[in-house]
Amino acid sequence: MRNYPAKILLFGEYTIISGGMALAIPYHKFNGHWQYAKVSEDRHKLQQELSDFTTYLESLHYEGQLLCELDIDAIWDELERGLFFQSDIPIGYGAGSSGAFCAAFYDRFVRHKLDGQQMAPLKAQLAQLESFFHGSSSGLDPLVCYLDKTLLFEEGQLHIQEKTNSLEEAGLFLLDSGRSRQTAPLVELFLERKEDDHYARRLQAELLPLNEEAIQAYLQSDYDLLFDRFHQISHFQWKYFADMIPREWKDAWLEGLSGDRFKLKLCGAGGGGFILGMGEAPIGKEGNS
Repeated sequence: MRNYPAKILLFGEYTIISGGMALAIPYHKFNGHWQYAKVSEDRHKLQQELSDFTTYLESLHYEGQLLCELDIDAIWDELERGLFFQSDIPIGYGAGSSGAFCAAFYDRFVRHKLDGQQMAPLKAQLAQLESFFHGSSSGLDPLVCYLDKTLLFEEGQLHIQEKTNSLEEAGLFLLDSGRSRQTAPLVELFLERKEDDHYARRLQAELLPLNEEAIQAYLQSDYDLLFDRFHQISHFQWKYFADMIPREWKDAWLEGLSGDRFKLKLCGAGGGGFILGMGEAPIGKEGNS
């Protein structure tokens, strides 16, 4: 039975909203898969999300608004048999918990499935599925989980990166902030601040080029350059994204900036979830990296 991985946005938090590059990878330390409930288990509790999701999509289907063709009868039949999605992907961590669910659902129940050769319509179909969870979706998370490939977003286009190094090979690691977060309020705060001309200019002149150079360094395995750009991104985020850095991690963040042992940056929207680091070894409370 296929596992659907978590996803990590390595670079591109907030810059992707401003037209910058982004790089997202499948992360196999967490994943989800289909499973059938045992007789002794509470099927209603296990299936609630799947049942509500199916009802939502069924209404879109009958209104003629669904972008993909679903086998509705097969879904309800599987629910009767006790099917549910078993996942250990942490919710509210920016790790693609809903993306993996939508990828699995698409793979199992959509007729005439698309593949990576039809990236734009596939992304649109997956985005519509994930909109159930977030109100709106770019489709990037479920796309990474479905294709199980590293994706580079550049100038409005997505490109599959067939070979990339692991986090460990690049000296990268994840730290668990110890709490989940909601993305929407943080993105709204960022968009409000972008209305300030000085803030917007600093993003375009400093952060977007640093982000692009970090992505290229990662893809080219130039880890000395990556460490330098990681440091500069960390410094920029400390200065302009302070509200997105969890309070409990600010001392560690400053410690990283003041030395050469490690650096920290946001992993996704920030505010909680995972923190991405680069250095010789993780510090403090460790995530599954």
